Amino acid sequence: MRDEKRKMGGVSDPSSLVSHSKTLNPELEMVREFLGKCLPFSELAAEQLGGVAAGIEIVYAAKGSLIEPDGGPNDLRILRSGAVDIHTAKGELLDRLGEYESVNINGLAEEEPGVRGVVIDDSLIYLLRADTLARLRARHRQVDRFFHGQRARRLRRAARYTDGTPELLTPVAGIIQRYLVSVNGACSVREAAQRMTEKRVSCLLVTEGDRLTGIFTDRDIRSRVTARGLSPDTQVAEVMTENPIGLDERATLFDAMMAMSENSIHHLPVMASGTPVSVITTTDLIRASQRDPVYLMQNLSRKTAVEGLVEVARELPALVLKLVKDGVRVNQVSRFLCAISDRITRRLLELGEQQLGPPPAEYAWLAFGSQARREIALGGDQDNAMVIANNLRPEDEDYFEKLATFVCDGLDACGYPYCRG
Repeated sequence: MRDEKRKMGGVSDPSSLVSHSKTLNPELEMVREFLGKCLPFSELAAEQLGGVAAGIEIVYAAKGSLIEPDGGPNDLRILRSGAVDIHTAKGELLDRLGEYESVNINGLAEEEPGVRGVVIDDSLIYLLRADTLARLRARHRQVDRFFHGQRARRLRRAARYTDGTPELLTPVAGIIQRYLVSVNGACSVREAAQRMTEKRVSCLLVTEGDRLTGIFTDRDIRSRVTARGLSPDTQVAEVMTENPIGLDERATLFDAMMAMSENSIHHLPVMASGTPVSVITTTDLIRASQRDPVYLMQNLSRKTAVEGLVEVARELPALVLKLVKDGVRVNQVSRFLCAISDRITRRLLELGEQQLGPPPAEYAWLAFGSQARREIALGGDQDNAMVIANNLRPEDEDYFEKLATFVCDGLDACGYPYCRG
C-alpha cells in the first residue's frame, strides 16, 4: 500500500509508559481520546492510553489503494476515518471496516490466505506496531480476549453481506443510537466544538425546543469558520446549515443512502413524529450492504476524466442486481438509477467547462424522456437539450456546440446511448 506515514513519538516501548494528560501535546491528546473510544483500548486507563498513543504512526491511505499481507510483523491498523473492505482471495467480502475498527492484515492472512484490504474511501489510519500490541495483550487480559475473539465476530459480520439478507430495507431506527446531542443557535462555535469533543460526535443538531432548525458539523468548523477567519465566539446560527434534510425513523437504509447521495451530505437527522431523535452518518451506512450507492455517488464526484466515469458506470448492473435481490422496490431502483444519471451528467458538464473554460453565457441543461420522468432503466438512451441566454454572441455558439458534444459523447460512453429516434 502506498501511503504517507508520520510517527507520533519516538518511544521504544509505549505500552510501558505512564503518561498523564497534562504532559501530552494536543496532537497526542487527540490520539489518546480517539483510542479511548475504540475497543478494546477503551478498557485501558488514561495513563496507559497515553503510552500507546505515543507509539502510534499515522498512515494516509488513498481511495483505491490496497492493504496486502507482506509477511511482516502483525501490526494493527485502526481506522480513524474513511472505510476499508476486507476481501478473501476469491474476492468475497469478508468484512467492511469503518471508524473505530481495526484489522491485523498479516495475522488475518494466516487464517485466510490471500486476504487483502481495499481502501474504498480516503482513509486516515493509526498504525500500532506488533511488538507494542503483543505487550498490551500479554499485560491486559481484556485486550487479549478481544483480539482472540475477533475472528468469530468477523465471520458473523461477513454473513450480513450475503445476497439473501435485505439489509437495504432495514429501518434506520434499527441502527441508530437514540442519543441526541444538540445545541441552541445562540451557542458559540467555541462552545459547540467543546461539546462535540466532550460527546465525541462529528456533528450537532441545532434545535429550538423540539424543533430542528439546523445542523453544525466538524466540516463547518473548517470551511465556514476557520477558513473564513471568523471568531470562535461566532454564533452557531450564523454558520450552520439551516433547515437540514431529515429522515423519518421508519425510513429504510436505502432511503438514507439515497438522501445522502442526492444531496452530497454525510450526516442525516433522524426524526420521530417531526422531532429529532438522532443522526445517521455515512459511517453508519458503510456496513449496510456489500455495495452501496453512497460510495458510488461520491466516487463519481471525484473522477477527473470521462474514463473514470465509465469505470464507475460499469458497476451499475451488479449494484442493480444486488438491490433487486435485496427486495428493493422497482420505483426505488429507478430513483437510484436516475440519481446516478443526473450525477454523471453534472460531472460531465463540470469536466467540459474545465476543458473549454467558463461558459460565455448562462445556460441550462435539460433532460427529457425517461430520465425526466424518473423512469430510467439500465441501457436507457439519452434525450437532452440546452437553453442558452439571449445575450449569446454568434462567435460564442461554437463553445456550446463543443460542450454539448463532450457531454453527450460522455453519456454514450457511460452506457446512455444516443436516441435512435
